[in-house]
Amino acid sequence: MANNIQIPAANAAFTADGTAAGLVTVADNTPFYPGAIVNIRDNTGKSQECTITSLSGTTKIYVRFNNFSGAAGPPSGPSYAAGNDISGWTLANQSYIFQDSQLCRVEYVAVTKALVIP
Repeated sequence: MANNIQIPAANAAFTADGTAAGLVTVADNTPFYPGAIVNIRDNTGKSQECTITSLSGTTKIYVRFNNFSGAAGPPSGPSYAAGNDISGWTLANQSYIFQDSQLCRVEYVAVTKALVIP
């Protein structure tokens, strides 16, 4: 059985536009955890549930979609890519990332929080 830890809620405004590689840049990524479920949102009402795939340095968060909608309609299932195109979330639309308080696997957090990706 996996061990879990309770991680706190956190949110942060984007400090740069989202990228095609799934990169969210924030002032400080310390409160965020790899493997956590997050939402990226903006002031137009656009929202996307994602999983944090990795943290890089102190400001970068990489995300992939859990479910995503094509132009034609309903969610088409989870993405297994390292990151998805989030370039539609911009500074102009006051984009932000939000992490609810949740349980996160200890093994995953311990390994990936210790990694520093240049």
